[in-house]
Amino acid sequence: TQEALIVVLSENPSGVLEFRDELSGFLAGLSREGREGERQFYLEAWDGGTSGIFEQDRIGRGNVRVKGPCLSMFGGIQPVRLEQLIRGTLHGGPESDGFLPRFQLTVWPDDGAAVEGVNRLPDKAAEVRAVNAFRALDTPEAFNPETEDGALPFLHFAPAAQPIFTKWHARLRQKSRSKEVRNA
Repeated sequence: TQEALIVVLSENPSGVLEFRDELSGFLAGLSREGREGERQFYLEAWDGGTSGIFEQDRIGRGNVRVKGPCLSMFGGIQPVRLEQLIRGTLHGGPESDGFLPRFQLTVWPDDGAAVEGVNRLPDKAAEVRAVNAFRALDTPEAFNPETEDGALPFLHFAPAAQPIFTKWHARLRQKSRSKEVRNA
């Protein structure tokens, strides 16, 4: 339940990974009568809460306070159900509240097009560079994150880097929405 999850989150300040074998049942449950507030909670817990602190006050169980609730979810869903949710998101249905875009799709079924496999040795030099980059990023001194009112730390681009990212992102969005890519 949401109430139990809030207690678990309060005991795990670094966040929680929730595994759902079948996401469609979970998502359908969020629309059931009596569970209307759960969707908003999950929306808020995705990024640590809007104010950085989530409080639940229950008679008999007292107040549970979660600083920066952070919940990640992992699971599977059938393509047909996902397609219905995407349609509702795109066409102003009840799913268009920003909840679905918070999920990151890792696998989508192929359309049946033939794909030739590649069999080659891994690029060891690229692997070493990637591992070294991850190790460098996994140090406290690698970043100087900002915080606001107890929220989870966040980062900004350097002033010179923001226009570079903005230009790259605009090109990527244009390319991903072009007819050539969609019909490929």
